[in-house]
Amino acid sequence: MPIFCFAQSDINPISSTTFGELIDNIAGVFFHVAIVLGPLMIIVGAFLMLFAGVNPSKIALGKKTILYTSIIFGIITIVKALTYYFRNDLSF
Repeated sequence: MPIFCFAQSDINPISSTTFGELIDNIAGVFFHVAIVLGPLMIIVGAFLMLFAGVNPSKIALGKKTILYTSIIFGIITIVKALTYYFRNDLSF
């Protein structure tokens, strides 16, 4: 029984015919991983802040976890959008 089901049937980057498709498929794999791990890491950061009590270092760690997760997810989303937009121009 599958846990996750993606809309893409083939995300194997080696099956690409052009360099642009290869880069787009690799970015797609990273995007799918970020879609799964991003919310989980935000929840981890929230739990760190929730159960920190009076320990300010745990609260700071939770804030950093959420901040860095958001930044990395934004970067991966922008890279995926750019590779999708420029994949026809990157064909060699």
